[in-house]
Amino acid sequence: KATAMDSKSQIKWLPLSEIERWPRNPKKHDIPGIKDSLRRFGFIETPVRDERTGKLVAGHGRIEGLTSMRDAGEDPPGNVRVRPDGEWLVPITCGLSFKDDLTAEAYIIASNRLTELGGWDDLLVHDIVTTPGFDALGTGLVLEMPDTNLVLDYFRPTADHRMLYGGRVSYSTATPLNLAASMQRRMART
Repeated sequence: KATAMDSKSQIKWLPLSEIERWPRNPKKHDIPGIKDSLRRFGFIETPVRDERTGKLVAGHGRIEGLTSMRDAGEDPPGNVRVRPDGEWLVPITCGLSFKDDLTAEAYIIASNRLTELGGWDDLLVHDIVTTPGFDALGTGLVLEMPDTNLVLDYFRPTADHRMLYGGRVSYSTATPLNLAASMQRRMART
C-alpha cells in the first residue's frame, strides 16, 4: 500500500509569506513559548508540506511563531535565511503527498497526539532540570515553584469489597510533571 512516505522527500527553502497552512489543523499552540524556543535554539525541526495540496501537515506552530517574530521586526532565528529583499526563507520538507484530505488530517492528528501520549519520565526530567546550570528558557517548563507540601490521598474498593487507602506526601518542590499518572501507578500497586 503506497503512503506519503513512498515519495522522495527533500528540504526546500521557501519564502515564509508563501507557506500555506492546513485550514483544519486542530492543534493549538503556545506561540510565546515557541518563539522563546526559536530565539534560543533556532529553527530546527522542519515543517512538512503535502505536495498534493501545497499546504502544511506539520509545523504550523513554528510557522506561526516565525511569522509573529518577523511581523514584530525581530531578527530571524538561526537556520532561517534572509533574501536580499528581506523575505525570510524557511526549510520545509517537501515531496510527500497524501492520498486525500482525510488521510492528511489523520496524519496531522497522529503527528501531534502520539507525542503527547508518550508522557514523561518524571525522575529523569527532575534529574535534568536540577543539574547545575540548566536553563529552562524555551523548553516550555516552568521551574520557579514555591516550597510546598503536597499531600494526596485516595480510597479505592477492591474486588472483594474492601476499601484500600493510599496516598503521597512530598516535602520538596519536586512535583511530578504528570501527577495523575504518578498517582495511578501508586494506586495500582496498593
